[in-house]
Amino acid sequence: MPSPATRRAGGRSHLSSQQALLAVISPSGIVAVSHPNSALLTLSSLLLAVPGAVALAQTPQSAAITGLESITVTAQRREQNLQEVPAPISVLTAADLENAQIGRSAGEITEFIPNASAATLNSHIQPRWWIRGIGAPDPAPTVVNPIGVYVDDVYVNSKDASGFPLFDLERVEVLRGPQGTLYGKNTTAGALSFISRKPTFQREGYAKLDLGNYDSKILEGVVSGGLDSNDRYAARISFHQESRDGYYKDLNRGDGSLTDTATRVQFLARPSDSFEALLRAHYREVTADDVAGSPFGTGPGFTNNYGIVLPPNSRTVTLNAPSRADLKQQGAAVTLNWDIGDYQLTSISAFEDTLRDTLSDGDGTALDLSRDSTIQRSRQSSQEFRLVSPAQDRINWILGLHYFTEDVDYERARGVLPGAPTRATYNGIRVQQETESLAVFGSVTWQLHERFNLITGLRYTDERKDIDLHRGSTGTTAADFSNLDLWWRRASVITPLTTIAEQHDSESWDAFSWDVTPEYIITDNVRTYLRVARGFRSGGYNGTAADWNSVAVLNPEYLTAYELGIKSQWFDHALTLNASAFHYDYQDIQINTTRPSALGTVSTMTNGAAAEVRGVEVELVARPTDKLLVNASLGLLETEYTDYVTATADYTGNEFGRAPSVTGSVGVDYRLPLGGGELVLGTNWQYSDHFYFSNTNQTDLRQQQRSYAVGNARIAYTTASDQFTASAYVRNLTDKDYQVAVNAGGNGALSQNLGAPRLYGISLVARF
Repeated sequence: MPSPATRRAGGRSHLSSQQALLAVISPSGIVAVSHPNSALLTLSSLLLAVPGAVALAQTPQSAAITGLESITVTAQRREQNLQEVPAPISVLTAADLENAQIGRSAGEITEFIPNASAATLNSHIQPRWWIRGIGAPDPAPTVVNPIGVYVDDVYVNSKDASGFPLFDLERVEVLRGPQGTLYGKNTTAGALSFISRKPTFQREGYAKLDLGNYDSKILEGVVSGGLDSNDRYAARISFHQESRDGYYKDLNRGDGSLTDTATRVQFLARPSDSFEALLRAHYREVTADDVAGSPFGTGPGFTNNYGIVLPPNSRTVTLNAPSRADLKQQGAAVTLNWDIGDYQLTSISAFEDTLRDTLSDGDGTALDLSRDSTIQRSRQSSQEFRLVSPAQDRINWILGLHYFTEDVDYERARGVLPGAPTRATYNGIRVQQETESLAVFGSVTWQLHERFNLITGLRYTDERKDIDLHRGSTGTTAADFSNLDLWWRRASVITPLTTIAEQHDSESWDAFSWDVTPEYIITDNVRTYLRVARGFRSGGYNGTAADWNSVAVLNPEYLTAYELGIKSQWFDHALTLNASAFHYDYQDIQINTTRPSALGTVSTMTNGAAAEVRGVEVELVARPTDKLLVNASLGLLETEYTDYVTATADYTGNEFGRAPSVTGSVGVDYRLPLGGGELVLGTNWQYSDHFYFSNTNQTDLRQQQRSYAVGNARIAYTTASDQFTASAYVRNLTDKDYQVAVNAGGNGALSQNLGAPRLYGISLVARF
């Protein structure tokens, strides 16, 4: 089962009141201790236990226990063993993804990452990523995500482009904390790096068929191999398609369906020993008319303003309007690598084009109370250069330059059509935003002693954004349409529109960000680090301004992180234990708030809050025997707004939305030899403590999610030649209903999205 660490072989709650346990290694073995009030003191106690345990880490163990295999990562832009990187990084390998039956949407990876989540909305299209309580609640394309998403070293800005299926990947790296001095885009919360398998000169590939409930079918295939006899040219083609029925029952339209198709083509050229070129092109198309969410009433007995009962956690709706989501995503990148003596120069040129078109029944009932339409397109291009010095030098460094541009076209309309029980209306917004960003960054590692390294990084960013925004409304005049089938087009609205929000602006921001990390190597298997980093989230605009009062320029937000960590391996590499404690000072936060407007209750972005974040994360992987693999993770989190005052209320002291104080996972794989092959029995469970969906409304139980646990199970058999694998799986064993998102709605209802129900199926994989 997956693990966030090294392996391949296989009222308000606060930290001071939680009873979670941490594993601490002492000379007598592993003992459990309750954590104290301070996360940093917790980890300090763990580190103090290490010197007495050094001998234990180096004690030869029985040859009958096979150690965990190492994982090579490129989180610091050069190949390194995961355990040698002085930073909080979690890794999921290709084997992890396969074992856990993860692959439908990228957001699933956070099931195994402490203090992380991704509520996937609009079917597979739009994950809302969160790491350590920091994320982007506003889905508008004009708002920058504080978590950077990278695909094969290419930064992908569009949120619509980050829900892709996971297929033919080598690994996924999750970096927590501010990133920027090694990555192309500066972010405050972290970075997600998805690395594809590259073309091979030897012929290889696989075919996969997965059949499950909800009439689910997944077809996947890969072919890779050389194109010449001299091992100079190779290609790889990867394909993935999922089709299924919807998870919600629409009593008017039926279940609906989803089809998600993705293709990746790669060409590798090595015309000389010192030069390599890799061309990657990809295309993805999603067509879905399944229901993505449902409303629940805020009145007595969960009724809306019209007396319709809309219970929470319901997968049954009765819609009167079309509900669909279509996505087209395409892009290409060229990566060039030159070996210049002992140095390496890398160039990455890329473009991405993402188009999303959605229609939805805005009220989620059989009455025609509200309809929504969104059409948005992002076209980005980027160029990155990196020069890397030899890693073996006592002073080694990385220098980089990143240039990024993006054009966003965003159009959203909300309407009520003639014949509805309320007055017909139309309200539509058009936004065009252009972004140009240039950054210079670098990192230097100083080997001051054979056991002491100092890593320092610096980045300068200069960014400019232009916006043209216009929102028009029929106001108090009843709307009339020339074409009801295309009601969302302004050309279909006959009634004159009144401008209720407008912005034509151009802003520039520039900033330095940095990090300093002293690292001490206690033994070859135990090291500790202290990381201090400052990152920023670039400025922007409130691209969903509902009226003149919500037209705004968002200033950059800044985060300074202090982190103490340990990375260790024990019992001849049969056990890996990594832990970290962190404290964030978070200023000028770009925050999402709700307030009344002409559209009803609306959500809007603004600056004006400060906060502190504290937490502890522990990740453990153990192979007690050759047959048994155990992994576990624990995340403790405390968030608090230290200064959050709006024009109408003081929310100082509130916790962050979507920031449970405890998250954890545990997984077990047991392997048995059978018939010359191998039988694997596996299960993994994830737990989330209670959390709020709103930053401001933290007394309404309807906008909170109670603590819950979700478990998965799998049985698989692989033949002796490793050529065939057959498996059966169940995800969400107990069919637990839990909410992943609750947002402002209208007509006396809130909008909710539920996690996936119980899914089960069989999977067949043939390799060649």
